[in-house]
Amino acid sequence: DDGSQSQSVIHASGKFTEQSTSSAPFSAITEVLEKLVIVLSMRNNDNDKENAHHNAHLRSKVWTTIRESELIGPGKEGNQILRTTFPIVAPLLDSCEKTSSPPYLQGGSSENKMSRSIVHPSMNAIKESTHELLEAITASLDQPLIIFLDDLQWGDESSIQMMSFLLTSAKLRNIMFLSAYRSNEVDADHSFAKLMTHVKEARRNNNSADDDFEQQPSPSQKSVQGMDLFSLSLEAITMFIADSVKKEVADDVAELAEAVYTKTMGNIFFVKQALEELVRKNILFYDIMCFEWSWVVSKVELGNYMSDDVVETVKGKIKNLPVDIQRLLVVMAYLPNTLNVPILKALMNHGELSFEEAYIRDLLKEASEQGMLLLSVESNNYVFAHDRIRQASFSKERDKNQEELLRHISQVLLDVAHGPTMEWCLYAAVDLRNSLPADKINHIDLAKLNLRVSQIARSRGCIVKENELLEEGQRCLVLSRLMWKDYGLTLELYNAVIVSDYSVGSFNKARLAIGEVLKHAKSLDEKLQAHRHQLLCQTAETRDYSMGVEMGIKILNRFGFDIPATLSKTYMMKEEMKLKMAMKNRSYSCLIDLPLTYAPVLSIFYHVIRFALFSSQEAVVKLLTWKAIKYSIKNGTDKDLSKI
Repeated sequence: DDGSQSQSVIHASGKFTEQSTSSAPFSAITEVLEKLVIVLSMRNNDNDKENAHHNAHLRSKVWTTIRESELIGPGKEGNQILRTTFPIVAPLLDSCEKTSSPPYLQGGSSENKMSRSIVHPSMNAIKESTHELLEAITASLDQPLIIFLDDLQWGDESSIQMMSFLLTSAKLRNIMFLSAYRSNEVDADHSFAKLMTHVKEARRNNNSADDDFEQQPSPSQKSVQGMDLFSLSLEAITMFIADSVKKEVADDVAELAEAVYTKTMGNIFFVKQALEELVRKNILFYDIMCFEWSWVVSKVELGNYMSDDVVETVKGKIKNLPVDIQRLLVVMAYLPNTLNVPILKALMNHGELSFEEAYIRDLLKEASEQGMLLLSVESNNYVFAHDRIRQASFSKERDKNQEELLRHISQVLLDVAHGPTMEWCLYAAVDLRNSLPADKINHIDLAKLNLRVSQIARSRGCIVKENELLEEGQRCLVLSRLMWKDYGLTLELYNAVIVSDYSVGSFNKARLAIGEVLKHAKSLDEKLQAHRHQLLCQTAETRDYSMGVEMGIKILNRFGFDIPATLSKTYMMKEEMKLKMAMKNRSYSCLIDLPLTYAPVLSIFYHVIRFALFSSQEAVVKLLTWKAIKYSIKNGTDKDLSKI
């Protein structure tokens, strides 16, 4: 048995939320991967032996493919990148390990000793590793994998970049992506619109290349299709309303249907809310004398009793709910993800209010019965039944204690933000605190929180999110009036800003932070990051690599390396002899066994050597390489020596 019998289609979905700033990067993609891990880890009922055997065979194929991958196999760089960026996939990767713990967590061989630590994976590395994981899964399936991503109009920048990479890949086969978005919220300049334009052009180019080598059409020739989901017609709305009020003849509700359609333009969610609004206002009522639904006002008057906007309609419904349900909806509206009852209890117990878990469950159930919430089968937690309900709850009139409530919600989220599955709580908490008025926060604490979450964002490869958080942290530090008085925090924050601004191409902003550090830092080592990025910013803008070499040598001389402006033959011979003495007749392979340490000055060597290569300064390349090796033999090394 080769396990090739038909299998049910595997699918996974993820949803972006309107509070994109408070969501963790890759939020919807993380949901997709989590569901795939669950599906691939499931054990079927023993009574269903055929399915159990087939699923075991599928798991084995996926595990084998991952294990043999040169990118994401055990101990490979991509494996650690996936664990860092998407901790939720760790169980799947653990299942592929032949040993009890991954090699990069063990002593490791000399081959990977110098590169086993990946602190900040690049976005390209994350995209390639994720692609490899999906490719391993799809290659093992008999049926195409289906991935559905909802509300792409709210997708974060990192997710859009990831989707662009996956959707334009010519290697990723046996997979179908479904992406839904609100066209009225996406114009030509929107990131998702640009994404789809890029995808269509890239796949069209891929097809043209395929046609040069293949007799048959490429499977991706018609792979990008759009489908407009329009609102329902007046006829459909009339039939829906007739069925809702138990009228057998559609013409009996023609006047009501026309009034509702004029307000809602056929949006079915709005139609249902409008009908409920008319019932709440006793305009549409059940006549117990005639045993039928009825209304006694004209079509024009019917229109006057309905709100012009669906959010206003839902807000009207919320106002008529019990006060505690209103509070629950407001609290949940600030959360981009679902939470269990114990945490909801902690969130609701604010000020003088105190609730028990049983009562919270009753509130959730009643809110569900009122059509506000739904019980998610996947998480077993309640979620909003529609985004407009969340929006109506969020924009509901605030009470005078709103700022205190936001502070309370953020504190609870910080308290429960333990482990990879709850990491999103940190993003939500910092977003809530950043939204508070300046006179209502502790600026130093908030600067530290922004710095902390920015470090997590960078470790996930999300440099845009990191940059946004660091900008907020900078703002808080300035408002605190303690800049450089709190020396350690200021130095750490500004060094992070330097790296982040350079990473997103904001060279002028990076220079401002560089100037601050060079002016106030107390030692050369503390100025090293600033010097390094001063060099990188200048060269990135001018592309003058000779100038980059000159500037780099000046920086290295500040750190005591004494490199002359002109490299004479005699000087080079002396330096080569010093290197041989330091090497003690050993081969360069001995450098692998040097003790690993923190040696940031090697990064400056690395970049100056690159610039020297680009500008054909071979003597400089030799000299700096020799000096970098001698420095490492004496002081220890890090990953930059392997690059050199």
